[in-house]
Amino acid sequence: GINAEYGTKQQQTQLCLLFSFPVNLTMTSAVTLQKGTSYELNAGDSIAISVNSTFENDTPGVVLIGADPNKIIEIMTAPKMGSTMTGHERWVLNSHRSSEKMFAINTNKTTDDVHRYAFFVTPTASSKSHRGKLVFTVTDDKGKHSLAKFDFGDANSKKTHVGLVVMRAGESWLVRAIGESLTETGFEEVSKLMTPFLDEPKFMWIHVVGARGLRAFDIGGKSDPYVIVKSNRQVYKTDVVKKSLEPTFTAGEFRIAYYYDKHWATKDILFDMFDEDKVGSDDVMGLVLLDNEEIFAAVRGKGDDAVFDAWVPLVGDDRIKASKVQGELHIRAKPLSPVPDAK
Repeated sequence: GINAEYGTKQQQTQLCLLFSFPVNLTMTSAVTLQKGTSYELNAGDSIAISVNSTFENDTPGVVLIGADPNKIIEIMTAPKMGSTMTGHERWVLNSHRSSEKMFAINTNKTTDDVHRYAFFVTPTASSKSHRGKLVFTVTDDKGKHSLAKFDFGDANSKKTHVGLVVMRAGESWLVRAIGESLTETGFEEVSKLMTPFLDEPKFMWIHVVGARGLRAFDIGGKSDPYVIVKSNRQVYKTDVVKKSLEPTFTAGEFRIAYYYDKHWATKDILFDMFDEDKVGSDDVMGLVLLDNEEIFAAVRGKGDDAVFDAWVPLVGDDRIKASKVQGELHIRAKPLSPVPDAK
């Protein structure tokens, strides 16, 4: 999420990502992408997409797509390869990252009929069911220098995972983080399911403003609260406010991306509040579970300036008894995309 400890250049980068401004890769700092965020390549840039997976048996692939999002031009996958393989627009072993396979793109050489490259990883038939990590890195065309990184996070070895889409944007190119999983694993099947990822996703703006009336978890009658926000395979964290039962968060604004209309209409957002501890695990202070529809209902038909703005009571779950939960969380939210009709 938004890391308040980043330096000046990274703070500027995050402001670009937060408000969906394209980020130019002439910046010296590598960019950490979140789902739905994008940045702009310079005209004529040569890059590579390098894939790092903890799964033993998987196959990175890329679908080349035309101006018509339903026109599949080519599907290129990465079989077992020798390190001497080279060439334009083919999968090769990354000689600078021995465990990774990469696909180089020279935008000057891309043919006019190709408008998008959609990158994914599929399991093989022999893949065992387990969880793993998957990272898509944008590098220079040699695979040496990292320009941007999208950490897919916890992934299921039996599913296909769509990581990045590289696409034309006028005279330039954009790279956008996708972060969606598919149950289909066949290359032809997967290639036909890329359409939702070729347009900008729908976004929900979330502002965790603060809290009040919290329970004291620490000696001295105070707590060190922070909030983790989760929705649609995205995780964000606010800053920690030291020694407070009435915190105001300074790094509590996030955007949540939704590529599927069904997810936009039906997903919920989890707000987990914790007390930070120097020793041992952090204490659960309570949670709020907010449906997207609750946000839509608060703004539907009230104009562009309408915002969901409420103090919502914290509740317990199997981690903390309701009798030990105190306080309310101040949440503001606004759909940045069209609100679906009421059910």
